[in-house]
Amino acid sequence: MNPINIFFDADYPPALVESIQQIHELQSERIFEVDKWDNSRIEKVGHESSVFLLIDYKKRGVSEHIIKHVENGMRIFVCRAPGDLDYFEFAMTILRVWPFIIEKGQEVKEPCCFTFSYGGRKLNRVKLEGHAA
Repeated sequence: MNPINIFFDADYPPALVESIQQIHELQSERIFEVDKWDNSRIEKVGHESSVFLLIDYKKRGVSEHIIKHVENGMRIFVCRAPGDLDYFEFAMTILRVWPFIIEKGQEVKEPCCFTFSYGGRKLNRVKLEGHAA
């Protein structure tokens, strides 16, 4: 079985991405591969076996570039964040929702978008016109 690739947007703090990578190094069987967003690696492994974590600073709805990613076949998880992030609280938010992200990453195979709030504890599936998302 090929692992599910989890790609973090460049806006995620490197220390957080590295911490999650180290946690996943403890897997006895490689179910997840965690990495920073890398277009050449994404092209190599494909969208079908990947999920992507982004940050959206838009107050309402979902930013157009995120909708475009879903239209291009991606499974997206978006943190709705304020303009000024406290990186510790941001990291704690990611760690709280992490089990749900990996669960949905395994269950949901079609292009989709899930959001979660900065400081939040749950994922919300976004309905996009023309998509199962």
